[in-house]
Amino acid sequence: MLNLSHLMLCDQGQQVSKRPAIKKWWGEYYASKQDTISGICLLTGENTNIVSRKMPMMVKGVPGSSTSGAAITSFDKAAYQSHGWEGNTNAPIGFESAVRFHKALEILMSRDANHKKIGRQAFVFWGDVEGEGIDPQLWEDPSAAQGIFVTPNQPSKLPSDRTLSRHFYLAALKGNKGRIAVSSWDECTSEQIKSSVKRFVKCQQLTSDTKAKPVWVLRNSAFFDPVKEYTDKITTALVKAALLGMPLPDEYAIRIMNRICQEQDVMRSLVRAQALAFYLTTNVSMPTLPELEKRPTPEQVAYILGRIAFLMHRAQVTAQNLQKEDTNVTRSLKALSTTPAQVFPRLYYGCIAHHLEEKEGGALLFCIKKALDEEFAKFGSNFNPSIDLPDTLDVKAQACFFLGWGIRRAEFFTKSEE
Repeated sequence: MLNLSHLMLCDQGQQVSKRPAIKKWWGEYYASKQDTISGICLLTGENTNIVSRKMPMMVKGVPGSSTSGAAITSFDKAAYQSHGWEGNTNAPIGFESAVRFHKALEILMSRDANHKKIGRQAFVFWGDVEGEGIDPQLWEDPSAAQGIFVTPNQPSKLPSDRTLSRHFYLAALKGNKGRIAVSSWDECTSEQIKSSVKRFVKCQQLTSDTKAKPVWVLRNSAFFDPVKEYTDKITTALVKAALLGMPLPDEYAIRIMNRICQEQDVMRSLVRAQALAFYLTTNVSMPTLPELEKRPTPEQVAYILGRIAFLMHRAQVTAQNLQKEDTNVTRSLKALSTTPAQVFPRLYYGCIAHHLEEKEGGALLFCIKKALDEEFAKFGSNFNPSIDLPDTLDVKAQACFFLGWGIRRAEFFTKSEE
């Protein structure tokens, strides 16, 4: 049964407040109560009513901003003003434009398919077609996502790889008390997002049972304390790499490798190997095994060397029955991954003389010795690791070393019939 208030709000089956004439009247009435002046809008170039002091709306939910919301621009302090201008006349924006982009951000921040909060930032993304976005599952479990795009017009209403939007837009927002800063803005095609996301998932599948990790996990792998450290630059780079296919900076790989060496945490090596695989893929440096008749590249040498280093590490753990994985190799990871020619011969001699010949290791040590022979054979006939190891490795080659370590470790602990 309809109540009286509902009847008063309806006219011929249409809600009165939805009628164009009523909406226009309320818009003009609301604008007349705002603090505006006449001027040229910075966005549209039109001579219109300019917001002079306080923005007409606030956006809520951006990390770092006030709980009551924040404006996209604010000149509430003298330090932000210049040339004798006051308030928002320093960056004049028309009243209608201000309402529209604040309302647009409010809508995007209210939809899971159009925004994601990571650390101290919020990322908003949208397409040409109203309501289209990106499957929220990609941000939590990329391997389980049913599709890439959320398209309301799809009959099934489920995420899919098809979208009506030709272009997508990505913006990074950072809150600072009473204002919101747009720290980056990018435009790309839907096909670019599709190929980038698929590459993001595929490059992390290092073994048959390895699942791709979400962006926030890959971000955390580069920091000792993501809550206290400044992570915005790396976070933004990871989001752009996953959605737009942009290359990740060397700083990201360096942070991961420094953390591995300092913590000597080989238990988490697969997650960090996935992060390095993503870094190498975005920089077109993912290593492949060399052809036997050709001399391997520095990246290929580093990758094989990482695999060998793990087996040497396991040989010592097995021979000495260590409870904690603290070995000569893990204590020398930094030097081994940067200056292999100086460090590797000594470590390998120690492995042969003191670990591989131990009888207590039995069948496992025999398997490790056999695996080492197989890894050395991958160098090919035109490379002698006793004299041809490079004096130094650059950042990408170092990443290949730790990638090889992580993949070989995952293979070592994978169950097989044999």
